[in-house]
Amino acid sequence: MTPTTEAFASRNISFFRWMSAGAVVVMHATALLLAQADIMSAPHNFFEYVWWFVSNKEVGHKAVVGFFVISGYLVGGEVVRGVRSGESYYYAYFLKRFARIYVVLAPALAFTFLIDAVGGALFRRGGFYSDPMFAGHFGFDVFALNLLNLQNILAEPYGTNIPLWSLAVEVWYYITFPLLLMPIATHLSTRARLFWFCLAVLVCGYFSLVSYLFFWGYVMWIAGAVVAMAPRPLMRSYWAALALFITVIVPIRLLVRGPLVESFPSARTASDVVCALAFANLLLSSRFSAPRLFAALPAPRLDIRNFTYSLYLTHLPIIVFLRAGLETFAPGWALQNATMGNWLVTLGVIAGAGAFAYAFSGLTEAKTALFRQYVQRKLEGVARLSGMLDVGRSRVGR
Repeated sequence: MTPTTEAFASRNISFFRWMSAGAVVVMHATALLLAQADIMSAPHNFFEYVWWFVSNKEVGHKAVVGFFVISGYLVGGEVVRGVRSGESYYYAYFLKRFARIYVVLAPALAFTFLIDAVGGALFRRGGFYSDPMFAGHFGFDVFALNLLNLQNILAEPYGTNIPLWSLAVEVWYYITFPLLLMPIATHLSTRARLFWFCLAVLVCGYFSLVSYLFFWGYVMWIAGAVVAMAPRPLMRSYWAALALFITVIVPIRLLVRGPLVESFPSARTASDVVCALAFANLLLSSRFSAPRLFAALPAPRLDIRNFTYSLYLTHLPIIVFLRAGLETFAPGWALQNATMGNWLVTLGVIAGAGAFAYAFSGLTEAKTALFRQYVQRKLEGVARLSGMLDVGRSRVGR
């Protein structure tokens, strides 16, 4: 990669990461606050048709597919190179992944507990927190399993924070992928490599049995990892790859929805894989060709931190809180055909969720490096203490 293509690939990733996060937030806000039941039976303006197109449940689901591919691209290629580099890689890798995940996850779970508790107490009369979609989502055991990233595998996502399901499978990709690559870790003994490889296969096999999304998500994640390591593109032109991607996703959005998905659930899985491969091809093209238009554009001067992770893990409890309040004080208001009031509330809550996530990320996501250093110091302290205890035991034994 040249400096130009490397910069373009990085900006391309950032663009699609924001698009994916935005699509998920828009989907949830629309589903809970904005009804467009008459979109096909009454005239609407261009903006409303565009909103209907991008706010669909299947678009939000495909956005999560995009997250899987991006995650595999960013992490998977690094893992392949790291496993080949030597045994010391594992410590640094797992420390980095742990810090990245838990600096946001633990506070996000605490936030979910707090806002759900307050919402459940304030808006009990509306009954929205008792909706069947949240059945089995509460309790200390569910909270603990979510903290271990076992939601959607051994437990429901905690509280109203349903998007937590995708984080769990992604974390287990982080854990198992280096272990599945043990056959190429030649610096370890054959016995050690066989043990860790078999353990990873067993974990992946079991998780795939209890959650089909784990297996297919892994296929998409690995597609991103392959793209990060590929020596050449399938399509040299980025614009051609983008055209192919759009040609794939637009018909899928219009056809794979509602009755078709209900009658043939495998249609969604097949469309997920097709979209993931088309998107992976687009990322691959971005590694090798930067459009001339990009080279002509000035470098961005605004240094706005990326807070898509925080946005993803905090937005839905906020939207549910507002919907629960509406069901208490204005029952049925969110279910009426969208009025100007519905539009203003929906757009306002999307903006509010974004503002909250930005502030939240300043206390969490932006502190990832500091948290990693803190965890490293604690681990080193434990290691030193363990060493001193071993010396003490040996002296006592003598």
